[in-house]
Amino acid sequence: MEYAISIYEASSDGKNRFILGTKGKNPLFVIGVNPSTADDKVADKTITKVMGFAEKNNFDSFIMFNLYPQRATRPNDLHIDKDDSLIEENTKTIKSMLQKYSFPTILVAWGNLILERKYLKECFLKIYNELQDNSIRWMKIGNLTNTKNPRHPLYAPYDAPLTEFEIKKYIENFK
Repeated sequence: MEYAISIYEASSDGKNRFILGTKGKNPLFVIGVNPSTADDKVADKTITKVMGFAEKNNFDSFIMFNLYPQRATRPNDLHIDKDDSLIEENTKTIKSMLQKYSFPTILVAWGNLILERKYLKECFLKIYNELQDNSIRWMKIGNLTNTKNPRHPLYAPYDAPLTEFEIKKYIENFK
């Protein structure tokens, strides 16, 4: 898959990225934890791995979202306290994009990094609650981690299968 980004939304100062992807008829939607360095010109390691999983699993494109849109190469560098306006804009962007597709496939791919900030689980619940009306096929890479989170693409081999993600069971464990 060629890195020809045609879908890209970021804040004007570049500190936040809301969406990054390529156009196609059958995209793999991916929700990671937060964006790193990838932009509309240069991929990073996570995006390269996402593209590989999309191609290997017969998707013609990918669209990357994140639980929290702040750019940070390490999730430990994320805001200590959540920014509700960022979360709101991020959630609206995700919902707006997904409404354009029938029966989208979403790969959840944040690994144990969701544990880095307490608000990241809240971000996921907000996104999930906004998307409940869509007929979504939720997927994960291989098996869950030891702490029962969906694997991050960087830490999964390409031969790991995309399998159904039992989203309701996962959410029950939040409580």
